[in-house]
Amino acid sequence: FDPIQEAHSSVDVLLADEPEWFLRQKPAERPPYPLPEGLVVSHQDRQYEWGPDGSVLVWVPPGTFTLGGRTEQMSFARAITVIELPEPRRVTLTRGFFIGKYEVSYGQYARFCHATGHRIPDRDNNLKIIPGEIWTENIWKRGDGIDFKATDQHPVWRIDWFDAQAYCEWAGLRLPHELEWEYAARGVLPLQLEG
Repeated sequence: FDPIQEAHSSVDVLLADEPEWFLRQKPAERPPYPLPEGLVVSHQDRQYEWGPDGSVLVWVPPGTFTLGGRTEQMSFARAITVIELPEPRRVTLTRGFFIGKYEVSYGQYARFCHATGHRIPDRDNNLKIIPGEIWTENIWKRGDGIDFKATDQHPVWRIDWFDAQAYCEWAGLRLPHELEWEYAARGVLPLQLEG
C-alpha cells in the first residue's frame, strides 16, 4: 500500500465546496485531484489561482494536435523568412498541464524583484523599434516613440529567458515546453491543413 500513490490515484475525489463549473467537468477535462498545494479552483469558469504569485492558470488536458504548419498558410512567415518550415506532423501530449492565462504583470514581476533583488525592468516605453536584419535583434531607440508608462497591470517586457526562468523558480512555476506552448496557443480549434 502506497499512501502517496493512493492520494493521487485517478479515483474522483471532489470536495463539496468546489464551484459548480468544476463539478460539471468530465474527469478527462479536469486536472489530477487533489490539486497541488497552493493551487485553488477559482469561481471563474475553468480558472485556477496560484497562491504564491497570484497567477491565474488554466488546465490544458492531454490531447493530439498538428505541430507546425505550411508556409503558405502562415502569412506572417512569408514576411519574416524565406526558410521553408518543416512539414506539419501529429503530436500527442499524454499528460495535461497548467499554463498561465495571462502574461506576468509588472506588479507580479516587481514583487519578485523586491523579494530577490533581481533587476526591475524599465516601465517607460518612449521607444521606437528599428527592425534589424532577419535573425538579428531589433534596435530600441529612446525618445522617438510614443510616451507610455506601464502600470502594475500591464504585462512585463524587456526580460529575457533567464529572467523568466528565475521568476518561475521564485513563484513555484515553470516555463512551458515548446510542444506545450504550441498546443495551448492553438486553443480549441485545430489547424486545418489541406491535402
